[in-house]
Amino acid sequence: MVYIEYIKNAFRSQLRYRLNWSMHLFGNFITVYFQICLWNALLESRKGVVTLNYMLNYILASAMIQSLILTNTVSIINSKVGSGQIAMDFIKPIRFRLYVFCESVGNSLFSLVFTYLPVTILITVIYKSYEFWKNIDLFFIASVCLGMYLYFSIAYCLGLTCFWRAQTWILERFLNDVVGLF
Repeated sequence: MVYIEYIKNAFRSQLRYRLNWSMHLFGNFITVYFQICLWNALLESRKGVVTLNYMLNYILASAMIQSLILTNTVSIINSKVGSGQIAMDFIKPIRFRLYVFCESVGNSLFSLVFTYLPVTILITVIYKSYEFWKNIDLFFIASVCLGMYLYFSIAYCLGLTCFWRAQTWILERFLNDVVGLF
């Protein structure tokens, strides 16, 4: 199928920029480590039901969801409209929405495999928290996939506003901040 090849191409194009990948890996590790330190400091002051192990599972789950869901769909569409490449994409015998979706899925899979999994494995080994891997079930995977599609649909609609607005980076930033907040 043609769309599988678009996913592979997006994955391979992300793989070519090794410095970008290593900086994302380092940034994700620092982000997760700071969150662990923050929760550790907050939980030491209060003794309650919530433990560091429980919060570690939450941090790893939210990092996985963030690595899968947050894509650059708006900037992909904006760059295609700005360069005029979108005219060539409309001529192709494929659906533009599915093409952009496949590119987003390829980028998300790259982010999951090369930036999220190494950080998660390292944090799991350091803190000896293996419960996170036990809690992943079919409903969790299905809800993450549906969340990916929902985020893509919203980002795609915002990306299409670049036909009327010159730059849409502020809309993408707003969407990512709202998703990060909730």
